[in-house]
Parts: sequence; structure tokens; C-alpha cells
Amino acid sequence: MATGKAFGYEMVDDLATTVALFQEISDTNSFAMMDDPDRWEEFRETLERIDQRVSWQVQPFERRKVNERLRQGDHLVLVHQQM
Repeated sequence: MATGKAFGYEMVDDLATTVALFQEISDTNSFAMMDDPDRWEEFRETLERIDQRVSWQVQPFERRKVNERLRQGDHLVLVHQQM
């Protein structure tokens, strides 16, 4: 899978598939649909593709660290350096 496509429509489709499955589990309060081997295989493949995309990230993203740096004003220093 090309990196350009990794975060495009294919990613959106995979996320939509995952959300639809979770919505069905939530609506029925049951994992019964996972007894269908085709549904299970589709879900497993979708999760594998999502997991593969995560490994393509250059460096891990930690929201807490970013939020802390924003509160400290680190982004303002960078703005002035670029001027």
C-alpha cells in the first residue's frame, strides 16, 4: 500500500468498517455477529491495515506531551524562529 493512499480514502473506509461493527455490537449488546467467519475475517484484516498504518508514522504522537508544550508556549518560540 502506497504511503499516499495510507491516510486517504482507504483509511476512512477501514475506520468506517470498524465503527459500523462497534455500532452493531453496541446496538445489539452482543458479539453474535462475530460468529460469522466472513465478518470476523473482514474485521481482522481491517485491524491489520490500521495497525500497519500506525507503524508508518515517523515518530509516536503523545497528546499529553503536545498539550503540555502548547501550554508552555513552545509553539510561539517556533513561530518567531521562522520569521
